[in-house]
Amino acid sequence: MVIANHAHPFRELSWSLNEGVNQAASFAVPFFFIVAGYLFASRPLGLGAPGRWARYMRRLLLVFVSWSTVYLLLPLSLTAAQVEELGPWGAYRHYLEGRYDWIMSNRYEFLTQGTSFHLWFLVSLAMAVTLVYVFDRLGIANKVFLVAIPMYLFTIVTRYYVLTPVGIEVGFNTRNGPFVSTLYVALGAALARSSWRPSPRLAWATLGAGLAAQLAEAFFIIEKYGQPSPGPYYIFSTVPFALGFMFVALARPGLGEGTVVARWGLYTLGVYAAHMVMVTLLGRMLPLPPAVSEILVAPLAFLTSLGLAVILARNRFSRRIVI
Repeated sequence: MVIANHAHPFRELSWSLNEGVNQAASFAVPFFFIVAGYLFASRPLGLGAPGRWARYMRRLLLVFVSWSTVYLLLPLSLTAAQVEELGPWGAYRHYLEGRYDWIMSNRYEFLTQGTSFHLWFLVSLAMAVTLVYVFDRLGIANKVFLVAIPMYLFTIVTRYYVLTPVGIEVGFNTRNGPFVSTLYVALGAALARSSWRPSPRLAWATLGAGLAAQLAEAFFIIEKYGQPSPGPYYIFSTVPFALGFMFVALARPGLGEGTVVARWGLYTLGVYAAHMVMVTLLGRMLPLPPAVSEILVAPLAFLTSLGLAVILARNRFSRRIVI
């Protein structure tokens, strides 16, 4: 779903359909945050283990730096005309100079998302896990919501609701950093600490209601106030929408067990990290009309990213950045 969000498969066919897909896919990253919080908080030693937190941060740092380096060095934006005009090395040097200028002009974005916009997930996850961990160490684990909720509200009014009467314009991207991620990671951690488990009926009802609310809220804002700059966006309804998927996972823990989808799940990190390489290359290489190629990019990008992750996982050094 994240790949579909970035590939815009129906942009050439229908704005409404494309936007509907974008909104329907908006649960994905928040769901990842919830799962990450749940897994971090459900280990036998609990959240209070400094060693686990330190290992978690080192792992995220390794993945973030490695893939940021990949996206920095890969000249995905180079054109054939630039290579023809400047020569291969001249064009590559021109590309690197442009990247350097971008980094110097966008230090906040560089620090919070690296050299590709989708890597924001890794930095935001590190910040959110750290906040949840600190509150747990202080013995006030649930008080993290006193910080997480206002930050999430701040994100809403500065992004999707920015054109509404309550909107606030700020000079930086509030999707990045801890603003979105902390609430979802905290929800996952709270679920891990709790013995409560949803029934299958409640889980599916929450998911369905969350999807309906996400679409209704998003299209209402667009219809009444206009569309903000390109998303994806996380709004009020995204919370129950993403929680619905987590509830289903808790209510039906064996769902998908033994299937090929479960085996693919091992490579989720690698697919997420690598997919923008494939989306960019396929979008430029497919010799088809835009309306057709954009539909094909998402599934092809998934399959090629999965293949790359499988290959990298076979090497003991690169394995750590895809699994």
